Amino acid sequence: MTLKYINITLTISISLMLLNCGGSQKVITANGYVYEVKGNKVMNNGEEVTESLTDAEWNEIRDLVKQREKAKKEAEKLQEQLTDQQDELDKKQEKLEKARKEAEEKRLALAKKEEAFKNQLEKRERARKDYLDAKDEVAEKIRKYEKLRKKGKLSPNDEEKWQRRFEDLEKEVAKAKKNMDELNKE
Repeated sequence: MTLKYINITLTISISLMLLNCGGSQKVITANGYVYEVKGNKVMNNGEEVTESLTDAEWNEIRDLVKQREKAKKEAEKLQEQLTDQQDELDKKQEKLEKARKEAEEKRLALAKKEEAFKNQLEKRERARKDYLDAKDEVAEKIRKYEKLRKKGKLSPNDEEKWQRRFEDLEKEVAKAKKNMDELNKE
């Protein structure tokens, strides 16, 4: 049984007891008689029987009334305790929910940071690869140029074209290096 169910059940029970005990109380004695007690008057079947009761019967009825009042007070005390416990549980539940939300927000923020970090790493890796590819291309073109030059297959016009290619390639290398350096600074 959950605490909430117990709390509701006790609330209903106490409410019914209080309604039954309004201005008078009904008691059933050990011998099976039903009496209605109003203050110091005892009624049986609508007739006052206070004077006709023996001391033992009167004491038994008073004890039953006292027991009922004691049980009523204990039930009220228990109801207060349960209400206090329910309030504590509600507060703890609110704190847990707040902590869960904060943890979820932090998790999402970390996930975003992780994604941004991965993207940054990928950009850096692409820039490094572009730089290395540009350097490799320059080295390859230089080898090809040197090979053609040694074989004597370059005309003066070819020499100019190769120089322009080298300048363009060096610009690409410089641009790739600059891009890589800028990304590495971040």
